[in-house]
Amino acid sequence: MDPNATLAKIRAFVTRWEGSAHAQRPIDEYDEAIEAMIDLDKWITRGGSLPDGWARQTPKPCDHGRLPHQACGPCEGYPQRALSAPRYPADRSISRNPRPIF
Repeated sequence: MDPNATLAKIRAFVTRWEGSAHAQRPIDEYDEAIEAMIDLDKWITRGGSLPDGWARQTPKPCDHGRLPHQACGPCEGYPQRALSAPRYPADRSISRNPRPIF
């Protein structure tokens, strides 16, 4: 059994059926689609390889070395910022504990 041809047949049935009304579908197509699904299930259950259309694709990293599921600021349009950037004014003459006004 060729899993790629079987998957292509199943997908062709689904594509054809998506745009048609239920009454317009020939009954023999249902039988043929069910047989194809059963054959593919038996093939995979017995240790056969997955069809190429179901093969796991290895994600490619972005220019910064991050994978698609990892957040990458520059790729999403945010500027890259150093983690050690100070978050306070450069003028340290400002007291951290100001005297109360009252």
